[in-house]
Amino acid sequence: MISGCVIENLKASCPEEAIKIMMAGLGFNESSPAVAAVLEREKKMNTYVGHSVSLPHAKTDQVKNIVFAFARSLDGIAWGDGIAHLIVLTLSGVEKSGPHVIFLSEIARFLSDEEIRERLMDARCEEEIREVLRSL
Repeated sequence: MISGCVIENLKASCPEEAIKIMMAGLGFNESSPAVAAVLEREKKMNTYVGHSVSLPHAKTDQVKNIVFAFARSLDGIAWGDGIAHLIVLTLSGVEKSGPHVIFLSEIARFLSDEEIRERLMDARCEEEIREVLRSL
């Protein structure tokens, strides 16, 4: 699987805070151009896709390959037109759009499965979340 981090129980009050926490999990501080890119993309069009899922993303010269952060918010975060419980933040390099689009579509398809979403919400620990994500 593509490299990334997992946050078992994200505590954030809004999408901007969630994005900053997830980006920190990937090693980016708040002043990073990569953080600004994701926040700017989110301002242009919110990334809530339904079924309690949000997919914030951006292309940046701060990474060469795709990296992602997965977060589960047990409380949920008001995000666009819904409440997000499962968030996958994706960064990819600016050189190629193909892998970025493919990864986003695979994640969206994967999380459209109700059983997968239930398994992620019911996971008791980070390792159980990672186990579900490995089936991607």
